[in-house]
Amino acid sequence: MRVAAVSLAALLPAVAWAQAEHLPRGFPTREGRLVFCSARTLAQWPCPELDWLRQFEVVLTNGYDLPAPAARAALRAAGSRLFRYFWVAGFPEAELEYSLPDGAWRQEIVQSHPEWLLAPEPLPGPAGTPPSYYYDLADAAPAAFLADRLAAFRTASGYDGYLLDYAGIYALPPEAQERWQQRHPALPYDRALTGFLGQVRRRDPAGLLATNQAFRSDQPLASQADYDLAESYGTSYAWGPVTTVNGREVAETYTRPWAGPGGLEELYGTLAARPAGQRPRRCFLVLDYMRPGLVRGPGEPEEVADVEAVYYSYAAAALFGLPSFCSGWYGREYRGPLYFADLGRALGEGPTKVGAVVLREYERGLVALLAGADPAQASWTMRGSRCRLLYDLRTGRRLPVRGGRVTLRLRPARGEVTGTVRPVGRVYLKVGPAPSRARHAATDSWEG
Repeated sequence: MRVAAVSLAALLPAVAWAQAEHLPRGFPTREGRLVFCSARTLAQWPCPELDWLRQFEVVLTNGYDLPAPAARAALRAAGSRLFRYFWVAGFPEAELEYSLPDGAWRQEIVQSHPEWLLAPEPLPGPAGTPPSYYYDLADAAPAAFLADRLAAFRTASGYDGYLLDYAGIYALPPEAQERWQQRHPALPYDRALTGFLGQVRRRDPAGLLATNQAFRSDQPLASQADYDLAESYGTSYAWGPVTTVNGREVAETYTRPWAGPGGLEELYGTLAARPAGQRPRRCFLVLDYMRPGLVRGPGEPEEVADVEAVYYSYAAAALFGLPSFCSGWYGREYRGPLYFADLGRALGEGPTKVGAVVLREYERGLVALLAGADPAQASWTMRGSRCRLLYDLRTGRRLPVRGGRVTLRLRPARGEVTGTVRPVGRVYLKVGPAPSRARHAATDSWEG
């Protein structure tokens, strides 16, 4: 997002995206809710990411590599649940050329049971994917076949469950939807998919299911999953601005605005309002992405984790009580303490907008989102809290709470190299006064 007035960008300080954060001494922590990584990462041993990954409850993977036994054992010992990627609608034609760890059943279907597919030949894939085959999940035979294969491989490989991607007709290209209508004019695709997920659960009751955007269905599809993802809703590696830096084009993180059609207020609000019969059995999860941020180096600009994207993603989801993770899948990863700060129970029914700032208080913190690209101020009365200071986890600043009231001043972020201006998210922790006048974050302490 770029601000229309150049003068505003000139007034904003450049953002040091690589700045390290520190939790105040004694502030309660908890395990992270979810993390996303490549299955290839866990296939390595020693696994360089293991200490980071086993701090999370849900570990979602992409790819077909099998985890090293020692890595899987370490995750299980830490209480993490590991999910293997599976495209629930079909598979790319190119996968027929590979020997995949879960067996040669794709070749078996194409060669011996082409009637189990919506078309015996590959059709266009979803956006950005190669030509693919699609299952006819209204047919009892392929549904039972796939349920058996999923259960057997999960048990043998040590995964706790599956991340079922493209869960819903929204992801099927028009050609596949047309073949479905020709075969099953009276049966909605998502109703058949809901039945298939129920069959998978019955075949493997110990297995967990995470779906991707099943909530978009008008069928109770999400109710068959333990978790359902809202992917790329807060931030994304796609759709962002492109800036020319030293003669080359640099794609930046996309930040979805708060207001307006398709804004976060509408999208997350609709998600939070889903009735029980259309919600996953455990909770919704938010999975966002970021592009690397750029900072000035001795030569060419250096790539760092886009920490502002992480905070925006986290704050937007936390306003609705949704667990989130912002992945650097396409660039640098964030490795800070944000995901482990235990804010406790959310207070109030949902987000409150004060001017251009959206707020929600928690037992041990306050979450804020700048709803526009201009600096804004908001005053907030704490809900029965005795805290005397709020500690800004992102910047290390301390805000006094006087008479139970605090004033927040938020400014948009400006890229150090690109100059791109965009809104920000902030997480403030309730702390006691610093024992000394030292300004380092580590001198603050939690006052429970």
